[in-house]
Amino acid sequence: MKRYFLIGLLFLTACSAKTTIPENVLPEDKMILILSEIHVAETEISSLNFKSIDSSYALQKAWEINIMKKFKTDTATYNRSYKFYLTHVEYMQDIYTAVADTLQKRNESIEKNNSPGQKPALKVNPIN
Repeated sequence: MKRYFLIGLLFLTACSAKTTIPENVLPEDKMILILSEIHVAETEISSLNFKSIDSSYALQKAWEINIMKKFKTDTATYNRSYKFYLTHVEYMQDIYTAVADTLQKRNESIEKNNSPGQKPALKVNPIN
């Protein structure tokens, strides 16, 4: 009986309302925008086919710094926020669903604005 009580309690805890987001964590909407930008940057950098991993890493760090500036945050706050959301799956699922939607809409917009057969221009300069 005690086992069933613990299983039931565990189930109710897992199904309970979302944990409150701490003040030192970026809000979900900002995380969605930042993650969307990071994924676009990573895709663009990987499409450049650098021969050196160091070159790719250096460009990725430059993009990351500029993305953080664009959204008026810093890497430490972003990392702390990412770790929080990673350990709270109920938030991370919603965030990545929104990131996927954002990237899909961005992709559709690019395809719509390019003529057939035209390859989209890559924005290599990390400064916005």
